[in-house]
Amino acid sequence: MAVTEPHQSKCDVLIVGAGPAGMMLATWMARCGINARIVDKRGTKIYAGQADGLQVRSLEIFDSFGFADRAWKEANHMIEMCMWNPGEDGVIRRSARVPDVPVGLSRFQQIVLHQGRIERFFLDHIKKHSKDTLRVERAVLPESLHISDDCDNHSPDNYPITVQLRYLTEDEAKPAQSNGSTVSDGLFRSNLADDDTDDLIAKSREKEGSTEIVHAKYMVGCDGAHSWTRKQLGFQLEGEPTDYIWGVLGAYSDLKSDEESTDWIYRHHPHHGLPRHSHALCRTQRIIRISHGHSPRKQTRSTLHPTHRDQARCKWSS
Repeated sequence: MAVTEPHQSKCDVLIVGAGPAGMMLATWMARCGINARIVDKRGTKIYAGQADGLQVRSLEIFDSFGFADRAWKEANHMIEMCMWNPGEDGVIRRSARVPDVPVGLSRFQQIVLHQGRIERFFLDHIKKHSKDTLRVERAVLPESLHISDDCDNHSPDNYPITVQLRYLTEDEAKPAQSNGSTVSDGLFRSNLADDDTDDLIAKSREKEGSTEIVHAKYMVGCDGAHSWTRKQLGFQLEGEPTDYIWGVLGAYSDLKSDEESTDWIYRHHPHHGLPRHSHALCRTQRIIRISHGHSPRKQTRSTLHPTHRDQARCKWSS
């Protein structure tokens, strides 16, 4: 059987990873009219938000892009923050209440909004400014990188970076943690989870997944804690990726009284009044600490005891 040569293409900038950093860079590429591509190894957009808070500086950048008003209107504004800590008797009590954003820091407040909506704002903006030529290419990951010796040659016709891309099947692009579970585990986006890039490449090769050779002038790694790009360049992560471990889950909660609900809204940041899959969603979803090895439902009860909380349904946890 004849071997089919991989398709070859050129672009000025190849972006690896379509998370927040990749989306921000793709937005600038679209606004500046640069011939760019953005690829991501996951097969879908975000359905369960896992980073729903927006700082005021992010909103100021959104304002410069022209879509801060969309986020501002849809989100809930975080006015104040209450700290709850266990006392010597083990009972959780409110220990402090402080403004969420210092007065005069910005004309914006910190807000919370479903991460999928934030992603949609970026995608719409990229589509508008690129005339729909720049799209996130999902279920695609790089498997080899070569940088030629003439990379210092900045002539318009020089493409010193060669990357081989592999196209994954739908099953390969699905996180392993989501297979056989009704709860989407947020760990597959975390630096605490094992990197599965090499495993995905190996499985795709076994199934003879299609490949493409991309010649680029620049390549930017926006591929997170397990950055494949960083590994190819031989760089080591300096320091620790995190100095503490904490957990979050999105769950629908059974509240016992209006008084309790009000207290809980103060305890956490109120969010939008609709049942979204988000942390800090008043009357429906909560952000709590969970220990490794415990079920989210069981750990919620023990963490918040003697305050009573239960979840009717857990959507995702990390």
